[in-house]
Amino acid sequence: MTLSFRPGMSACAFITDGLYRYLKEHRGEQPVELVLHPDHTRMLCDELHVRRSGIHYDGYEFNGVPVLEDPCCRTPWLVTEDGQRWEL
Repeated sequence: MTLSFRPGMSACAFITDGLYRYLKEHRGEQPVELVLHPDHTRMLCDELHVRRSGIHYDGYEFNGVPVLEDPCCRTPWLVTEDGQRWEL
């Protein structure tokens, strides 16, 4: 399982970029949750363990957005307040 949708972009950078684009498009409205495959969660934890980047992830929240693991998730997505799926 890989998050290398953009050459050279790490998992953390990919998810952070997606969250930034979401916030910009939704005018600052926080998503309800972030959905990741368990492998994506492990990659994110491993990456953040190696470097301190100002990103806050405690296994439950990513920069204040609750994280839900879904084994069927191929591409990470955010859930809007009205329940819509917004793919990163």
